Amino acid sequence: MRQSVNIVAFVMLMVMWPHYSFADCPVVPNGTTILTPETRREGAIIYNTDHHIFQGCIGSQWVALNITSLNGFTIDACKKPPLCPNIGDVCDDGDAGTTNDPIFAGFMAYNDPSSEDKGKCKALYVTNKNQSTSSQWKTSYGTNDIATDSTEDGKINDSQIPTSTTFPAFKLCKDLSYGGYSDWYLPSQAEMRLLSQNRTAINAHAAGSFTSAYYWTSSEFDASYAWYQNFGSGGAYDISSPTKNLVSGVRCVRR
Repeated sequence: MRQSVNIVAFVMLMVMWPHYSFADCPVVPNGTTILTPETRREGAIIYNTDHHIFQGCIGSQWVALNITSLNGFTIDACKKPPLCPNIGDVCDDGDAGTTNDPIFAGFMAYNDPSSEDKGKCKALYVTNKNQSTSSQWKTSYGTNDIATDSTEDGKINDSQIPTSTTFPAFKLCKDLSYGGYSDWYLPSQAEMRLLSQNRTAINAHAAGSFTSAYYWTSSEFDASYAWYQNFGSGGAYDISSPTKNLVSGVRCVRR
């Protein structure tokens, strides 16, 4: 995956003192864009436009910088999963009794005030095949179903939808026991966008590729419409809002 990164600031203490050496960070996390050594030195700060987080080169690794107040900030590292460090890797725990191991889909930085992971950088995992290619968000439309909608955190949306046949796409994920886990949910608009951005790496190791042109997100647009992501056009930001009773693909995530 090639990541788009804007350089925001570069701080290096005592840069004119040649007898000091500075650690270099690797390429931008999970990306293929090679930054020049000057922009990878310890103290460099970048803004990662793929994951919408600030990252700093601390020691010899990139960590997410999460601003929490006017008086300071906390640092929350984007930690690679040890069993599947690269995007698209299958997270095989070695348990012969567990099949359908999840796939590491990338990092999400959650900033929604209602998120249980607000201010954290979390690894997102996706199932290794589609749960459906023709499911409805809801069997009808015309009612606001999510009081506090989130375009970022699918767990927030999922918690407000009952496990009911009235909401087929949600129910598929809520009922799912897969890869040894049962906390799957329908991804938000931002989480589904991440899957779209990284679909080539995910498809390389998945039992079932993203075959549907469109996949439902859990994010509601209004009483009649919900958001879905277009995987067919190749545009990571190609997202639109059809009526809730339209049939589209479903792919569940967890973190």
